[in-house]
Amino acid sequence: MKEFKEIDNIGKRLPYTTPEGFFEGQRATIMARVADRTHKSHTLRRGTVALWAAAVAASVVIAAVVATIPDRTPSFDQMLAQLTDEQCNSLVASYTHDVFLADFE
Repeated sequence: MKEFKEIDNIGKRLPYTTPEGFFEGQRATIMARVADRTHKSHTLRRGTVALWAAAVAASVVIAAVVATIPDRTPSFDQMLAQLTDEQCNSLVASYTHDVFLADFE
């Protein structure tokens, strides 16, 4: 296998530099950011819990309101009682030769 001699000529010098005092203040900066994010996440959790509680309460209220609404849909017999004889005869004539209702006779 061919050896690469150019690697030995590169040297060990780093191609970048950092400003003076860069690493000394890093610990304090990182800890301040972590503490700030932890505080925000607790606030966010409280807000999320409050939002879920409000959604559940709204659902309960809606279910209670819907349960108290009376059913005003007339029954089939009530609807037939409101039809005139002419309308009843027209319905019978229409459905006499219906393909889908032929099996129920």
